[in-house]
Amino acid sequence: MDSFLAKYFCNDTAKETELLEIFLSTTHVTFFAKQEVIMIILKKHIPEFVLAYPDVEKDLKEIMEERNIVAHSVLDFSDVNSNNKNSLIGEVKGVFNAF
Repeated sequence: MDSFLAKYFCNDTAKETELLEIFLSTTHVTFFAKQEVIMIILKKHIPEFVLAYPDVEKDLKEIMEERNIVAHSVLDFSDVNSNNKNSLIGEVKGVFNAF
């Protein structure tokens, strides 16, 4: 989303990077605010995209909800299957144990 917004508002790669660094990638611009701006841009300037992909707004909201679950959750490694390398927890533990 950050990249889409930076490319939309800037025609210059250096300006895109600067916009990302000083504005879009900060805590001041929320995921929800970015989603709202993207939907305004799509509806106003790229309506053919919205027509071709009518669930885009719903899908962005679902992504936001899933992202918030992951971002604001605590990883629990106490799962009894944590030694199972095929489980997600086992995979995560394997990655951490490799270091």
